[in-house]
Amino acid sequence: MTVRLILLFALCLTLSSCPFHWRKHSPAQTKIESHHFIDTLKTYEPLIYKGKVPDDFYTYYGFRDWWRFPLVYPYTITCIDVLDYGTIVSDKDKTDITAGGGSQSLSTYFDEFIFDKNVFVGAKSKSPFDADTVNYTEQYFIFKFADGKSTDIAGSNNLKSKLKAIHFAGDTSFTSIRKYGDRF
Repeated sequence: MTVRLILLFALCLTLSSCPFHWRKHSPAQTKIESHHFIDTLKTYEPLIYKGKVPDDFYTYYGFRDWWRFPLVYPYTITCIDVLDYGTIVSDKDKTDITAGGGSQSLSTYFDEFIFDKNVFVGAKSKSPFDADTVNYTEQYFIFKFADGKSTDIAGSNNLKSKLKAIHFAGDTSFTSIRKYGDRF
């Protein structure tokens, strides 16, 4: 009896940590939409990486309480424990994406974002480590995919001006990491 309860608990824990249980579409519809979105991401690949991107980059989304969602290669969103906030990491020299491990955060924590083929814009977010000491009201960062560098922006009006100046071509409606994960 005890062994059955332990196995049931392990199964529940595994299922609850899987990001795919939030999907509201039929599996066939989700697969088609996911494939189309991945094809779009592949068009954003810089020419120097064409034909060199590991297959798992676009299809491996993490394990248990570690999630990864592809952006413009070699960058991904990485979340630990929860999908409420994450950071950007680089998978540039990884040949086995499923091996995980050892990624250094290249951004501050964010909870919502937008991006196009050139830049990622994150709305800064508190992490569990600084939740009592940091206030990120209308604080953003712009991460350039070309060089991996970020610029901080304060205020939504300043952000709108900056996006216009850099000719941002993406959707300007911020999305959560959880909603972005639903696209895969």
